[in-house]
Amino acid sequence: MRRLFMALALMLLLSAIGCGTSGVKEEIQAWNDLIKTDMDQASEELAVNDLIKEPSSELSMEQVNVKLYFARKDGSGLEVEERKIVRVTGIARATMEELLKGPREEHLKSALPDKTHLLDINIKEDGQCIVNLTSQAQGISGVEEEKLAVYSIVNTLSQFSTVKGVSFMVDGELVDSIGGNISTAEPVAADYDLAE
Repeated sequence: MRRLFMALALMLLLSAIGCGTSGVKEEIQAWNDLIKTDMDQASEELAVNDLIKEPSSELSMEQVNVKLYFARKDGSGLEVEERKIVRVTGIARATMEELLKGPREEHLKSALPDKTHLLDINIKEDGQCIVNLTSQAQGISGVEEEKLAVYSIVNTLSQFSTVKGVSFMVDGELVDSIGGNISTAEPVAADYDLAE
């Protein structure tokens, strides 16, 4: 737009110099009318474009069913709770966020301590998924609680074909164990027997 205005001003100046002063007022008015018309048309085009924008990405996204593994309140293992979430590029991250929200069913509980948050998640080309959690994740007591917490995450993420095993970080540091009992020194593979 700035270039157009500069070009018009240059042409106006050249025509005024070349033609003398007679008709300069008419020439200036013609250029002003042209610029005004272009500006009005650009405003109309902007208004039309605003009307035909695609709907909000949240509303137009399709949903997908994911399986979230939560602990049974009686401590007898894990149980799947299916949930619909919006299909997004980072589906593993979105699924982990849903897992950390906790279960909807009353006979289930989160296997992770309260206020545990996801800091990051990465899936490498070899299928290793690295989950980085806040230090609250280490507030687990006992072997069984830790086992349920680890496999709640591993089983949930292993539903995706790109995930072959899960490694754990706490506050950005790789850990050999979340609670001191279950080894996470190597990527952990899913154990669906805990959900029978």
